[in-house]
Amino acid sequence: MEKAAIPEILWFKTVYVPAEDRLRFACALRGGDSASMWLTQRMANALVGKLVEWLDKTSVQDQRFAGETHRAAQQSALSTRPKKAPREDIPETEPWLVNAVNLKSIRRGLLLTFRDAGDRAVCIAFDAPRLRQWLQVLHGVYRRSGWPVDIWPDWMAELTGDKAPEERGLLH
Repeated sequence: MEKAAIPEILWFKTVYVPAEDRLRFACALRGGDSASMWLTQRMANALVGKLVEWLDKTSVQDQRFAGETHRAAQQSALSTRPKKAPREDIPETEPWLVNAVNLKSIRRGLLLTFRDAGDRAVCIAFDAPRLRQWLQVLHGVYRRSGWPVDIWPDWMAELTGDKAPEERGLLH
């Protein structure tokens, strides 16, 4: 028996839900369906690490200039971000918990497949600029939620005005 194709996310909204202390992705799927997923901080942290690692492998030619390369690429991606937000009318669905995120390099970028503990899965393809745009959104959600931002690379923190850890002060 042939396995059904994994539904493709056309666009999604990333929201921090304080009562759950996790991220909720409200997704518009190809074909008019929708999905809603929860992502825990632990899973989000692991995902951010893998996405930044992928950007390092695909964007940086010389590690001595990695920070400068990323800052320039990030600024370029943000300057091409669409000004108009997508429509907001995603039908509400019962959210499911993401238990795994599979990453696969593809010709045009990176394919992310979000999976639950059972058979549910959705996928989205990103090229590098769109991935950088979403990382910027995700970083902002981290900051507003109060989640630790020390997992983020310095080049991202510098672009958003975060202070370096040694400048934040220590509690003792």
